Amino acid sequence: MIKSFRQAMPFMCICVILIAFAFAGCGTNNALTERRPALAKIEYSNINDDDSRQLLRKLLSDAAVSEDRIQGFFSRVDSFNENVREAWLTTGFEEAKPLVRLQGIYKEAQV
Repeated sequence: MIKSFRQAMPFMCICVILIAFAFAGCGTNNALTERRPALAKIEYSNINDDDSRQLLRKLLSDAAVSEDRIQGFFSRVDSFNENVREAWLTTGFEEAKPLVRLQGIYKEAQV
């Protein structure tokens, strides 16, 4: 059980980062002179309900990800969700406020 959890964890972290980039946008504009405000909230999901699974399946399919890779991804998601306490799992997408706001790249974080 621990071995499979350790194997799935790096993949899940990568997937969470990719999903965050998809929702936040990862393009840059070199001519941008104004700073963008910090996010007031974030949305996240453990992809353990039909609606979030269907949404992600459509997004991956629209991005030309093969069905084999999509199946493999959901297999790993299921494995992760089976190895985590049920109380820690989300129901669909949930919202949260960021816990830490950075005042600058190298300045100390304030809570």
